[in-house]
Amino acid sequence: ARNLISKLVVRCSNAAAGVVGVVDGYARGNGCKWSGALSERDEHLKNDCAFVEVQCGSAGCYSKVQRAQLADHEAACEHREVGCEKCPARFTARESDQHQL
Repeated sequence: ARNLISKLVVRCSNAAAGVVGVVDGYARGNGCKWSGALSERDEHLKNDCAFVEVQCGSAGCYSKVQRAQLADHEAACEHREVGCEKCPARFTARESDQHQL
């Protein structure tokens, strides 16, 4: 029985993450479209689902964003590490105004 349950086809738990409305009682939107075996769902959520909230990788930043937006967030994060174009100094983006040669 356990083997049969693990093969059940399910939708991602983030299928309604981008819901923009309800039509005929069903959520409609841009949520995760993944469906697959129940036994594969945890792996999908851990590694692939664009709608899972993940932690920014910049030290000192505690923001959580959907995986699909992580690259944009990290590119603009004030806690991201940047370097001086004129010397080897490294600092956070928000500290860059304070850096003087």
